[in-house]
Amino acid sequence: MKKILILFFAFIFIFCFKKNLFKGMENPEDIFKKSLELYEKKKYKNAIEGFKKIIYYNEVLDFTDDAQFYLAMCYYKIKDYEQSFMEFKFLSDHFPNSEYKEESEFMMIKIDFLNLPREELDQEKTYEVIKNSKNFLQKYPESNFKNEVEEIIKKCREKIAKKIFGTMELYLKMGKVNSAKIYFNILEKEYPDLKIYERAKKIIENKK
Repeated sequence: MKKILILFFAFIFIFCFKKNLFKGMENPEDIFKKSLELYEKKKYKNAIEGFKKIIYYNEVLDFTDDAQFYLAMCYYKIKDYEQSFMEFKFLSDHFPNSEYKEESEFMMIKIDFLNLPREELDQEKTYEVIKNSKNFLQKYPESNFKNEVEEIIKKCREKIAKKIFGTMELYLKMGKVNSAKIYFNILEKEYPDLKIYERAKKIIENKK
């Protein structure tokens, strides 16, 4: 019973503390600064409350897009990727001149990449990430995120190639060599630069 009471009062204390974080703050600039402090202290869930106050303020401020960006980053940090993606997209769509637009579009690609299906599943989303990544590089050829985007493209290509390789192996196990060669030809045409192609080549050559 004593332990239950301690937990109960601890919950009430935490609840009241969170509730009063921005109590008495009317100036949106003060709220933003407080939210940034919370963000830097990795108190992301608390920071979300403040950033939302800025975004839903009755007028657009000079730092509204800053609040929108950090709101998206808060959700990213707590691994709520779906909400984070939506917040980054909102910034990209509604603040076309924001200094955070490029990074927001990069983060959308990164989140999609993190949510890709396992290689044995359908890879339609992986192709989409590659397409979006290439579009990003065309749009921002000098981007600071160029290397990271290129790495995402590389990993996506490897994922797709593994899927194709797996299908090739499956047909070989079933004794359908001609069908397996169809998938090998795809590897040869689209992914000759990857190590898995060399592996597939040796397997196919041994079947001749």
